Amino acid sequence: MPTGFGSYCDEFGHPQDPNKHFTGIAGLLAWSDDWIEISSKWREVQKREDIPNPFHMVDFVHHKERFLNERWKSREERERILRLLLDIISDVKVIPVSAAVSNKDFSDLSLDQREKMESPYHVAFQEVTFNLAFAAANQALQTAKEMQEFWNNRIAMVYAKLRGFTGPAEKLWYAIKEHNVAAGNWMSSYTPTEPAAAPPLQIADIWAYSLGHMMENHPVTKKTPKNEARIAFNFFLRATHSSQGLGHKFYTFFDRNELLMRLGEPPEL
Repeated sequence: MPTGFGSYCDEFGHPQDPNKHFTGIAGLLAWSDDWIEISSKWREVQKREDIPNPFHMVDFVHHKERFLNERWKSREERERILRLLLDIISDVKVIPVSAAVSNKDFSDLSLDQREKMESPYHVAFQEVTFNLAFAAANQALQTAKEMQEFWNNRIAMVYAKLRGFTGPAEKLWYAIKEHNVAAGNWMSSYTPTEPAAAPPLQIADIWAYSLGHMMENHPVTKKTPKNEARIAFNFFLRATHSSQGLGHKFYTFFDRNELLMRLGEPPEL
């Protein structure tokens, strides 16, 4: 039986970006042994297909930065490569978890309320961290043959570095681990790193980009989503359906009422 979990999280949106309506975090959970296999296959495909490292979804979709080569202007080629990359994790039970915050609803809170929650990023960070822990606990419960196996399956959590947010987020992570027994018992380590050093973070980047892009380009906005975002979003949506019943929320949206509820205040009618 495999032991131990790994989770990888990346952010989307930014609370200070006037062009973004949402800020969130998308994470992926799997057995640590599966991440080792996935990482090996990822690097093999990158090398064989001459895919830049790190793979950054927004640059890939808009063929900029490392993806300026004429090859990446072809939508057919981009879709072929994206499907190759997604195929790497199709045979492994990867559990997606995510949370998004309405930037407007957060900014409309009072100063005191905002200070209690720190930022939209930290609201999403806490929610995703909780649900990754709960998903791991239930996955371990379903697979453990004895109690020792159950308690040994903690999560090594890896987050993409984000300037200005990583330090405070680390303090929040350790506060959760210390003071929230239900989640903290399953949290083994916190590591911020760069996507180039961790292929699973590049996969989390695909998940984060696709979720954020689909939210920003909802039919109400009358904007047409990029096809690559739709392909990736549908892939991870199918993965969430297969992981239902694991005792966690795969997606949480923080509008004004949800934010007020988390503050312990009555929602508005």
